[in-house]
Amino acid sequence: MSPDDALQKLLDGNKRFVAQNTQDRNFAEEIASTADGVDGYAVVISCMDARVNAEQIFDTKIGDIFVLRVGGGVINQDIVDSIEIAINMTQVKLVIMLGHTKCGAIVNATKNKGQEVSQLIAKVLPALDAVPTSLGEPSLSNIPYLRKAEEMQVVLSTQQLEESSPLISNLINENQMMIANAIYDVETGKVTILEASS
Repeated sequence: MSPDDALQKLLDGNKRFVAQNTQDRNFAEEIASTADGVDGYAVVISCMDARVNAEQIFDTKIGDIFVLRVGGGVINQDIVDSIEIAINMTQVKLVIMLGHTKCGAIVNATKNKGQEVSQLIAKVLPALDAVPTSLGEPSLSNIPYLRKAEEMQVVLSTQQLEESSPLISNLINENQMMIANAIYDVETGKVTILEASS
């Protein structure tokens, strides 16, 4: 499976999810077939928001994808190391950096910009600074600003991931892996690809 094939497979799953036409599942079969190991084809890094359940959003089966969830989808060494474990053990071809609308981490960072914040929220603040000034001042009522901040958090997390992992950056340069930046809309259930670096 190529990186493009892996991405298309997940996007097709999201289309099924949005259309409420998800694949038939036999959980007993899936459990039995993965008992001795898995060969997942993608890693999804997403926020811990209870609405952002990647396995459901992409209509995947047990063993298809590796999912790492942390507030704001921030990158730390544990996240990087976990992805590298998945790459070394399986045939992972794709990493999806999945942000989402109405992200609590972005809201918290916007609300408390200029004040003392937690270590996690501090990692989100650069996304606010990356929003073009043409979109106005940081404000919870400035929806275009918040949406752009959510996108920038995804983009900056991807950049940090590539900088933190020579393994991943080399695989991307060799066209053996892709990182796709995406946003999940909590109102519609749809995933939109922002850009892909391959």
